[in-house]
Amino acid sequence: REVSEEEYRSFYEYITHSKNLYRWKLHFSTDVPMSIKMLLYVPMQNPEAFGFGSSDVSIDLYSRKVLIKKGCRELVPNYLRFVKGVVDCEDLPLNISRENYQDSALISKLRSVVTKRILRMLESESKNNKEEYLKWYSDFHLFLKEGMHTDHENSELILSLTRYDSTFANNITLDQYIEKMKPGQKNIYYFLAPNKEQAASSPYMEPFIKNEVPVLYLQVNIEEMILRQLNEYKKFQFVNVESAES
Repeated sequence: REVSEEEYRSFYEYITHSKNLYRWKLHFSTDVPMSIKMLLYVPMQNPEAFGFGSSDVSIDLYSRKVLIKKGCRELVPNYLRFVKGVVDCEDLPLNISRENYQDSALISKLRSVVTKRILRMLESESKNNKEEYLKWYSDFHLFLKEGMHTDHENSELILSLTRYDSTFANNITLDQYIEKMKPGQKNIYYFLAPNKEQAASSPYMEPFIKNEVPVLYLQVNIEEMILRQLNEYKKFQFVNVESAES
Protein backbone atom coordinates (compact mmCIF):
# COMPACT_ATOMS: atom_id res chain seq x y z
CA ARG A 1 0.00 0.00 0.00
CA GLU A 2 2.93 2.30 0.61
CA VAL A 3 4.46 1.88 -2.85
CA SER A 4 3.45 4.53 -5.36
CA GLU A 5 2.82 3.88 -9.05
CA GLU A 6 5.81 6.07 -9.84
CA GLU A 7 8.03 3.83 -7.67
CA TYR A 8 6.69 0.73 -9.41
CA ARG A 9 7.52 2.29 -12.79
CA SER A 10 10.95 3.38 -11.64
CA PHE A 11 11.80 -0.10 -10.39
CA TYR A 12 10.59 -1.66 -13.66
CA GLU A 13 12.81 0.69 -15.65
CA TYR A 14 15.71 -0.18 -13.35
CA ILE A 15 15.45 -3.96 -13.75
CA THR A 16 14.70 -3.88 -17.49
CA HIS A 17 17.13 -1.05 -18.40
CA SER A 18 14.30 0.36 -20.50
CA LYS A 19 11.83 3.23 -20.50
CA ASN A 20 9.08 0.98 -21.88
CA LEU A 21 5.89 0.65 -19.87
CA TYR A 22 4.63 -2.53 -18.27
CA ARG A 23 1.05 -3.73 -18.68
CA TRP A 24 0.43 -5.50 -15.35
CA LYS A 25 2.26 -6.12 -12.11
CA LEU A 26 2.02 -8.80 -9.44
CA HIS A 27 3.12 -7.70 -5.96
CA PHE A 28 2.59 -10.71 -3.75
CA SER A 29 3.59 -12.00 -0.34
CA THR A 30 2.76 -15.28 1.39
CA ASP A 31 3.99 -17.57 4.16
CA VAL A 32 2.23 -20.69 2.84
CA PRO A 33 3.49 -23.08 1.54
CA MET A 34 6.73 -21.07 1.64
CA SER A 35 7.76 -17.61 2.80
CA ILE A 36 7.83 -15.71 -0.50
CA LYS A 37 7.79 -12.09 -1.56
CA MET A 38 7.65 -11.27 -5.26
CA LEU A 39 7.28 -8.26 -7.50
CA LEU A 40 6.74 -9.33 -11.09
CA TYR A 41 5.82 -7.42 -14.23
CA VAL A 42 4.18 -8.36 -17.52
CA PRO A 43 5.58 -6.18 -20.33
CA MET A 44 3.46 -4.03 -22.61
CA GLN A 45 5.22 -5.31 -25.73
CA ASN A 46 6.45 -8.73 -26.78
CA PRO A 47 10.27 -8.54 -26.66
CA GLU A 48 10.53 -11.25 -29.32
CA ALA A 49 8.19 -9.60 -31.81
CA PHE A 50 10.91 -7.49 -33.41
CA GLY A 51 13.12 -10.29 -34.65
CA PHE A 52 15.61 -10.30 -31.77
CA GLY A 53 15.19 -14.02 -31.09
CA SER A 54 14.23 -15.72 -27.87
CA SER A 55 14.56 -13.56 -24.74
CA ASP A 56 16.15 -14.76 -21.51
CA VAL A 57 14.40 -15.22 -18.17
CA SER A 58 14.64 -11.91 -16.30
CA ILE A 59 13.52 -12.86 -12.78
CA ASP A 60 16.20 -12.55 -10.10
CA LEU A 61 16.13 -14.93 -7.13
CA TYR A 62 16.94 -13.72 -3.62
CA SER A 63 16.91 -15.20 -0.13
CA ARG A 64 16.48 -12.68 2.68
CA LYS A 65 17.59 -9.89 0.31
CA VAL A 66 20.77 -11.76 -0.66
CA LEU A 67 21.04 -12.42 -4.41
CA ILE A 68 21.10 -16.17 -5.13
CA LYS A 69 20.97 -15.96 -8.90
CA LYS A 70 20.36 -13.25 -11.47
CA GLY A 71 18.07 -14.27 -14.31
CA CYS A 72 17.08 -17.54 -12.64
CA ARG A 73 16.01 -19.92 -15.42
CA GLU A 74 14.78 -22.51 -12.94
CA LEU A 75 12.25 -20.15 -11.37
CA VAL A 76 9.63 -20.27 -14.14
CA PRO A 77 9.00 -22.45 -17.22
CA ASN A 78 10.57 -21.15 -20.40
CA TYR A 79 7.25 -20.02 -21.89
CA LEU A 80 6.97 -17.40 -19.09
CA ARG A 81 10.34 -15.89 -19.99
CA PHE A 82 8.65 -12.57 -20.84
CA VAL A 83 7.93 -11.92 -17.12
CA LYS A 84 10.34 -9.53 -15.37
CA GLY A 85 10.99 -8.96 -11.69
CA VAL A 86 12.35 -10.33 -8.42
CA VAL A 87 11.44 -13.16 -6.06
CA ASP A 88 12.69 -13.44 -2.48
CA CYS A 89 12.24 -16.78 -0.69
CA GLU A 90 13.32 -16.88 2.96
CA ASP A 91 13.15 -20.70 3.00
CA LEU A 92 16.18 -21.02 0.73
CA PRO A 93 19.40 -21.47 2.71
CA LEU A 94 21.91 -18.70 2.04
CA ASN A 95 24.68 -21.24 1.57
CA ILE A 96 22.82 -23.21 -1.09
CA SER A 97 25.25 -24.40 -3.73
CA ARG A 98 25.09 -22.40 -6.93
CA GLU A 99 25.89 -25.62 -8.79
CA ASN A 100 23.11 -27.82 -7.43
CA TYR A 101 20.39 -25.41 -6.31
CA GLN A 102 18.40 -26.11 -9.49
CA ASP A 103 17.99 -29.71 -8.31
CA SER A 104 16.65 -28.60 -4.94
CA ALA A 105 13.13 -29.68 -3.93
CA LEU A 106 12.66 -26.17 -2.54
CA ILE A 107 13.39 -24.65 -5.96
CA SER A 108 10.91 -27.05 -7.55
CA LYS A 109 8.21 -26.07 -5.05
CA LEU A 110 9.03 -22.38 -5.48
CA ARG A 111 8.80 -22.71 -9.27
CA SER A 112 5.34 -24.27 -8.96
CA VAL A 113 4.07 -21.49 -6.68
CA VAL A 114 5.48 -18.65 -8.83
CA THR A 115 4.18 -20.19 -12.07
CA LYS A 116 0.66 -20.65 -10.74
CA ARG A 117 0.58 -17.11 -9.33
CA ILE A 118 1.55 -15.66 -12.72
CA LEU A 119 -1.07 -17.71 -14.54
CA ARG A 120 -3.74 -16.81 -11.96
CA MET A 121 -2.86 -13.14 -12.39
CA LEU A 122 -3.30 -13.46 -16.17
CA GLU A 123 -6.58 -15.27 -15.59
CA SER A 124 -7.79 -12.44 -13.36
CA GLU A 125 -6.86 -9.82 -15.96
CA SER A 126 -8.58 -11.82 -18.70
CA LYS A 127 -11.83 -11.70 -16.71
CA ASN A 128 -11.64 -8.18 -15.27
CA ASN A 129 -9.99 -6.31 -18.18
CA LYS A 130 -11.19 -8.22 -21.24
CA GLU A 131 -10.29 -5.65 -23.91
CA GLU A 132 -6.87 -4.99 -22.40
CA TYR A 133 -6.26 -8.73 -22.16
CA LEU A 134 -7.14 -9.28 -25.83
CA LYS A 135 -4.61 -6.62 -26.84
CA TRP A 136 -1.98 -8.38 -24.77
CA TYR A 137 -3.03 -11.82 -26.01
CA SER A 138 -2.68 -10.83 -29.67
CA ASP A 139 1.04 -10.17 -29.03
CA PHE A 140 1.80 -12.92 -26.50
CA HIS A 141 -0.44 -15.85 -27.53
CA LEU A 142 2.50 -17.88 -28.86
CA PHE A 143 4.04 -17.99 -25.38
CA LEU A 144 0.83 -19.52 -24.00
CA LYS A 145 0.65 -22.03 -26.84
CA GLU A 146 4.21 -23.02 -26.05
CA GLY A 147 3.07 -23.53 -22.47
CA MET A 148 0.12 -25.66 -23.59
CA HIS A 149 2.63 -27.92 -25.33
CA THR A 150 5.16 -28.15 -22.47
CA ASP A 151 3.47 -27.45 -19.10
CA HIS A 152 1.18 -30.41 -18.47
CA GLU A 153 0.77 -29.54 -14.78
CA ASN A 154 -0.99 -26.28 -15.66
CA SER A 155 -2.49 -27.23 -19.03
CA GLU A 156 -6.12 -26.61 -18.05
CA LEU A 157 -5.32 -23.21 -16.59
CA ILE A 158 -3.35 -22.22 -19.70
CA LEU A 159 -6.19 -23.45 -21.91
CA SER A 160 -8.55 -21.12 -20.04
CA LEU A 161 -6.29 -18.22 -21.09
CA THR A 162 -6.42 -19.02 -24.82
CA ARG A 163 -8.86 -17.42 -27.23
CA TYR A 164 -10.39 -18.80 -30.43
CA ASP A 165 -12.54 -17.70 -33.33
CA SER A 166 -15.64 -19.82 -33.81
CA THR A 167 -18.82 -20.23 -35.81
CA PHE A 168 -20.73 -18.02 -33.35
CA ALA A 169 -18.18 -15.39 -32.20
CA ASN A 170 -14.51 -14.36 -32.26
CA ASN A 171 -11.98 -14.39 -29.42
CA ILE A 172 -13.99 -16.77 -27.27
CA THR A 173 -12.81 -18.85 -24.34
CA LEU A 174 -13.29 -22.61 -24.19
CA ASP A 175 -15.77 -22.05 -21.36
CA GLN A 176 -17.84 -19.83 -23.66
CA TYR A 177 -17.75 -22.60 -26.25
CA ILE A 178 -19.02 -25.09 -23.66
CA GLU A 179 -21.90 -22.75 -22.83
CA LYS A 180 -22.94 -22.84 -26.51
CA MET A 181 -22.78 -26.62 -26.82
CA LYS A 182 -25.89 -28.53 -27.81
CA PRO A 183 -27.64 -30.69 -25.19
CA GLY A 184 -25.87 -34.04 -25.04
CA GLN A 185 -22.82 -32.77 -26.96
CA LYS A 186 -19.71 -34.48 -25.59
CA ASN A 187 -17.00 -33.05 -27.86
CA ILE A 188 -15.37 -29.71 -28.53
CA TYR A 189 -15.26 -29.55 -32.33
CA TYR A 190 -12.63 -27.65 -34.30
CA PHE A 191 -11.69 -27.16 -37.95
CA LEU A 192 -8.29 -26.27 -39.38
CA ALA A 193 -8.28 -23.89 -42.35
CA PRO A 194 -6.25 -20.88 -43.57
CA ASN A 195 -9.16 -18.51 -42.82
CA LYS A 196 -12.75 -18.44 -41.59
CA GLU A 197 -14.23 -18.00 -45.06
CA GLN A 198 -12.59 -21.14 -46.40
CA ALA A 199 -13.58 -23.06 -43.28
CA ALA A 200 -17.22 -21.98 -43.52
CA SER A 201 -17.46 -23.10 -47.16
CA SER A 202 -16.03 -26.57 -46.51
CA PRO A 203 -18.45 -29.51 -47.03
CA TYR A 204 -17.21 -30.90 -43.68
CA MET A 205 -18.73 -27.88 -41.99
CA GLU A 206 -22.18 -28.13 -43.58
CA PRO A 207 -23.83 -30.45 -41.00
CA PHE A 208 -22.40 -28.43 -38.11
CA ILE A 209 -23.60 -25.12 -39.51
CA LYS A 210 -26.99 -26.60 -40.45
CA ASN A 211 -27.51 -28.00 -36.95
CA GLU A 212 -25.95 -24.97 -35.22
CA VAL A 213 -23.29 -27.08 -33.52
CA PRO A 214 -20.46 -24.71 -32.49
CA VAL A 215 -17.03 -25.20 -34.05
CA LEU A 216 -13.68 -23.60 -33.26
CA TYR A 217 -11.63 -22.28 -36.17
CA LEU A 218 -7.90 -23.03 -36.08
CA GLN A 219 -5.50 -21.43 -38.57
CA VAL A 220 -2.13 -22.90 -37.56
CA ASN A 221 -1.11 -26.57 -37.61
CA ILE A 222 0.59 -26.28 -34.23
CA GLU A 223 -2.78 -25.43 -32.65
CA GLU A 224 -4.28 -28.70 -33.85
CA MET A 225 -1.23 -30.63 -32.69
CA ILE A 226 -1.58 -29.11 -29.22
CA LEU A 227 -5.30 -29.92 -28.96
CA ARG A 228 -4.66 -33.49 -30.11
CA GLN A 229 -1.92 -33.79 -27.49
CA LEU A 230 -4.07 -32.37 -24.67
CA ASN A 231 -7.04 -34.46 -25.84
CA GLU A 232 -9.63 -32.84 -23.57
CA TYR A 233 -10.72 -29.82 -21.56
CA LYS A 234 -12.98 -30.25 -18.51
CA LYS A 235 -13.72 -33.83 -19.68
CA PHE A 236 -14.86 -32.71 -23.16
CA GLN A 237 -12.77 -34.24 -25.93
CA PHE A 238 -11.27 -32.19 -28.75
CA VAL A 239 -12.41 -33.56 -32.12
CA ASN A 240 -11.58 -32.41 -35.65
CA VAL A 241 -14.76 -32.17 -37.75
CA GLU A 242 -12.89 -34.00 -40.53
CA SER A 243 -12.28 -37.05 -38.35
CA ALA A 244 -14.48 -40.12 -38.28
CA GLU A 245 -15.31 -39.43 -34.59
CA SER A 246 -17.32 -36.33 -35.47
